[in-house]
Amino acid sequence: MALWNPNAAGFWSLLFTPVFGAWLHAKNWASLNEMEKSKKSFYWVYGSIGVVALTFLLSVTLSNLVYGALLVAWWLKEGNEQYRFVKENCPEYGKKKWGTPLSIAGLALFGAFIRR
Repeated sequence: MALWNPNAAGFWSLLFTPVFGAWLHAKNWASLNEMEKSKKSFYWVYGSIGVVALTFLLSVTLSNLVYGALLVAWWLKEGNEQYRFVKENCPEYGKKKWGTPLSIAGLALFGAFIRR
């Protein structure tokens, strides 16, 4: 089975928001046949989209604080769980390529900057 590195997804979320990391973690959970955990990750995707959309209405300082709180909450509550699970249960997993998700996230980020 091939997965995106859950720790790397967390680090990429620093740039691309927890929407990115939670989405990849949800797909990883599905690949691991952990459907309930995948569903929980998708809740983080949807909630993160809402929070990120809200930050467009806030001042830069406040939006950075809200974004930072979201990122920390996601990693501590959900992201780190997958990192530990994969490390303990399938340390020799196949690695998925990052080209497509990073390209999509980069285009979305570019669009967000154009919007602001």
